[in-house]
This record gives sequence, structure tokens and C-alpha cells, in this order.
Amino acid sequence: MKDLQDLWSEIQEKTLEEDEISAIVNRKSVSELVRFKRLLYVELYSSWALLAILFFFHKAVGNEITLLIFITVLLGTLLNIITLRKLQQLQLLEDVKSFLKKTIKVLWTFVIGFIVSIQMVGVIVIITVKILRQNLMSWSEWFSSAEGTSVLIVLFVIEVVLLSYAWIFYVRRIHSLKKLLEEMNH
Repeated sequence: MKDLQDLWSEIQEKTLEEDEISAIVNRKSVSELVRFKRLLYVELYSSWALLAILFFFHKAVGNEITLLIFITVLLGTLLNIITLRKLQQLQLLEDVKSFLKKTIKVLWTFVIGFIVSIQMVGVIVIITVKILRQNLMSWSEWFSSAEGTSVLIVLFVIEVVLLSYAWIFYVRRIHSLKKLLEEMNH
């Protein structure tokens, strides 16, 4: 029993101070931010690799598909570079809460840009396919045709996959940062 009392008396009664809590939150928020940046860099480099591969095989793929992939990579590259620059500008100040708020705002802006880019590419694909294949048909006839319906179904599936990707890799990280911010406020 005496050993147990000695162990108990050795335990410090000191609780975590605000600076220590702030340091822990700092590490958590920075690690989430580092993961997000790493993901953006992976996406950026893989899209450039796709573009380089496409450059060598563009004749086999066709000019229209090459142009669509180029536009998609260009939009994604711009979005990733702008977001990475904004994230580089954010610095940990003495106020962790304001850093988290600014980071969350930048990341939500990126997610909104990602969703808008998906929609823009979808519209470009629909217009390109319609003009190249069935320029003489009206839009309503083309949408009700087998080709128009199949293009819409394929684009819908692609959008669901991309939105799921955004949820898994972007939104969940943003929610963890928001949760961290909420814990700080309590």
C-alpha cells in the first residue's frame, strides 16, 4: 500500500497550461495542413505527368480529348497553385484561433473552386461532344438521343466519383480543423 501511495504522491498535480494546450493544437492543425498541402502537390505532379504522357500519345487519343484533358489539367493546376500560395502565406501567429479560421476559409475556397471546376469541365465536355458529333440536332433532341443520354450518365458518374473524392480527401480534413477550433472555443 505504501508503494501505491508513493507513486500517487509522485504524480504531478499540475494541469496543462494554456501555452501547452496551444502548442498541442498548433501541432495538430499544422499536421492537417501539411497533409492537405501534400495531397495538393501529389495531384499537381500527377496531372502534369498525365499531360506529359498525353503529349507523346496525343495522336492516338485525338485532338478533342487532348484539348479536354489539357483544359482540365490547366484548371486543376491553377486551383492547386493558387491554394498552395494562399496556404504558404498563412503563418502561425501567436493566435492559433485566427490561424485556424484563416486556414479553414482558404480550404473551403479551394473546395468550392474544385466543385465549380468539375461543373465547368462537364459543361465543356457536353458542348464539345454535341458540336463534334451531332451539330445538326437541336439540344433537346440530342439530350434525348442515346448518345446525349449516355454522355450525361457518364458525366454524372464522374461527378459523383469526384465529389466523393473531395469529401474523403478535402472536406473531412476541413471538418477536423473545424472540430479542433470548436474544442479551443470550449
